[in-house]
Amino acid sequence: MNTRTKTDRAALVVTSGSAAASAAAVAQSFATWGIGGALVASPVAIAACAGAIDARVRRIPDGWVVGTLAPTAVMLAIAASDRELAQAAAAVAAGAVVFALPMLFVHLWSPAALGFGDVKLAAALGAAIGLVEPRLGLIALCVASGLTAAVGVAGRRRSLPLAPGLVVGAAVALVAGALTEMEFTWP
Repeated sequence: MNTRTKTDRAALVVTSGSAAASAAAVAQSFATWGIGGALVASPVAIAACAGAIDARVRRIPDGWVVGTLAPTAVMLAIAASDRELAQAAAAVAAGAVVFALPMLFVHLWSPAALGFGDVKLAAALGAAIGLVEPRLGLIALCVASGLTAAVGVAGRRRSLPLAPGLVVGAAVALVAGALTEMEFTWP
């Protein structure tokens, strides 16, 4: 079998999984928290597009990472209008740190093992997750790394794109927060 065909099929499977997970996260977040929940979860759907690109070409374009931050910026603007900007900004920062800091350490230790695009995408997703509960970033990180490792072991691959795993991890964390009916960290 052609190596290109194997890569195309693997990218399709990974992309389909992350798209389904992001759709579930948006739907469950909307059902639990209304339009605010949909805004918090929409970065996961945007990141699914970045994950599809990463699965195909092993690179996450910065434009997609910036696009992932846009709904979180809207939520911060809403918080500012409610005079809750400081609390919401602290939650955003904490979520980004919890999800991305361990990945940053891995990247600094071995840049070939983990690209900086993955770190940036994790920070953007963690920022959105932080609006619900920053500690959900730990769930996202564990699911992302565990799922990616499991897929690598099952497929006997030494190298895999991490962005699809980041999307699934963030989606699982948001669904877990919604199902346990966590409240937003602000107001």
